[in-house]
Amino acid sequence: MTKPPDHREAIARLTGFDLRQPLGALVGDGRAVRALRRAGIETLFDFLRTPRAELLRRPGVGPRVWERACAALESRLRGTGEVPARSDAGIDVDGAGFVAILRRVRDALDENARRLLDAVLGIGRRAQSAESAAIVLRIARAELPTCTAAVRDALSTHASGPLARFVDEAQRELEVHEGVIGIDDLATGSSLREAARRAPEPALPLRLLALWQPDAFTMDGDHLCGVSAEGLRLLVRAVRQALTTLPSPIRVADLERAAGLDPKRHALLLHVLQRVLAVAIVVHPEHGETIGRSRRSLPGRIELILEDNDGPLGLDDLLFRHRDRFGGVRRARLRTALRSHGSFLELGPELWSLRARHLDELELLRPEAERLAAEIVAADARVSLRERMRAGELSERSAWLLADLLRRERSVRALGRGEFCPRRRGSPPLVRSIADELRRAMGEVPFARFLQNQPAGRRRLVSRLLRANRLFVSPSRDRVDLLENWPFDAARLNLLLRSVAIALEERGGYAAVSRLRPTLAEAGFDQGFLTDHLLLDLLRRHGDFELLQGGFVAVRGVGLARWILRTARRILRAHVSGLSLAQLLAERPELAEFEGCLATLLQHDPLVQSADGLRFQVV
Repeated sequence: MTKPPDHREAIARLTGFDLRQPLGALVGDGRAVRALRRAGIETLFDFLRTPRAELLRRPGVGPRVWERACAALESRLRGTGEVPARSDAGIDVDGAGFVAILRRVRDALDENARRLLDAVLGIGRRAQSAESAAIVLRIARAELPTCTAAVRDALSTHASGPLARFVDEAQRELEVHEGVIGIDDLATGSSLREAARRAPEPALPLRLLALWQPDAFTMDGDHLCGVSAEGLRLLVRAVRQALTTLPSPIRVADLERAAGLDPKRHALLLHVLQRVLAVAIVVHPEHGETIGRSRRSLPGRIELILEDNDGPLGLDDLLFRHRDRFGGVRRARLRTALRSHGSFLELGPELWSLRARHLDELELLRPEAERLAAEIVAADARVSLRERMRAGELSERSAWLLADLLRRERSVRALGRGEFCPRRRGSPPLVRSIADELRRAMGEVPFARFLQNQPAGRRRLVSRLLRANRLFVSPSRDRVDLLENWPFDAARLNLLLRSVAIALEERGGYAAVSRLRPTLAEAGFDQGFLTDHLLLDLLRRHGDFELLQGGFVAVRGVGLARWILRTARRILRAHVSGLSLAQLLAERPELAEFEGCLATLLQHDPLVQSADGLRFQVV
């Protein structure tokens, strides 16, 4: 198990100070020490990590106490000679000399530049790019170039000699390793290898080189690439373009020529393919290294699309760009990935962006979100952000950002469409009310009649609950009842789901309902009341299966509907004038068993159209 980094140890190795020292041993002012102890500040680390604004809010600590403590600390530390001189003359960069270099560079910087340097190098935290670090550290965008220039000037002034030696070694290693190196690729006994061994984090010397000479190096993860950040982006763009134009199977050698890459940068190309584009490299017996399927998850692919765009994108734009670059994806699956993954932020109706680009806006609205959550809990009522937006109390952008923040509040629950209510234990009041009405009916009731007896304003919600909530069950197409009235407790339901999963596994991952009957009968589910409709309803509400029209059940990961559509589209592309359903089945007899669901799947496929409902053709 990886041990989490000790921030105190990392900072101590860079500054040379023992941060565990009692504050009284460093600050000679007894009154200030007593005031700080009463405020919970015992050690030097406690004093340094506590922001000034927070410290001044504690009882007994005022501006004068804070100023006296700072003055005493500065006098004591400088007086004992623990602050190193700011010169790189005579430092041996092998080993501990690298740590001394970093101390001197940090001492030469102001507060903002020092915090930026620590964030970029990954000192005491996860390494970030300068742009991302500026957002987290709340450094204004206009100040970022100044801070970055100050860091590079300090490196040139106080560490130019050792860094020049690092650059020479890195360029030799990059030439040997074809354009990209990691910590394990560094030569044993080299200055870079020794500096990586002595540094608080092994990749820190490589990150320092990328920060000092951004036109020659860039960091991608824990690897140093022998191109600039802009050069790496252009290379990724060229490789991605070549992947879409070259015929399959794509050889890595052909891709290298199409991207115009020097053969001496072969490892850099493999790095881009495997680590940036998440493409698998397969060794083919005839073609050599070839491109395999992408291994990146759907959220990762969406993140790549949004990173390549300067602003937010609509759902349709994301859908078509994903099809162009990675292949087809269902709209519902794309929407689910956007809503469930924490990297994305909805800025408007079906308008999505990366959350990292809007951290400053979210932080500004966080107090308002906490106030709204407290208001909802105190009033014990439903609140609609859309109504407040229509009334002019909120702008559209603020309403969507507040909705995102409120979804992460534990005290409230999102109801959809911008509405929130207090989070309660147990079933919601409406679900309990429906269940009580069904209990009074003492049996299954007609679905349409039950809806007619509901108030007009909530019929749509009641219909949704009756069809999806696990408290209810649909014995037939037009009937609804409580699940507690049927012999399906938790143990029986689990047995039913396991039996269906075993039956599907024996039949290649999918089967018609009729094929499941023998396995279910062996498990004790041979009662006459368990109709096909009731069985499919139980599997839809309680299981994780893919259900298709015509009574087909498939394991979720098989992708049965996707295979059917892909096979049908392949035939339709060969017939420009289109085919009827019968002609399509005649072309591919293996689709005959899915005749009951094929027409429905084609009608809902955005890549297939039908002018008369009889003949289908690919758009």
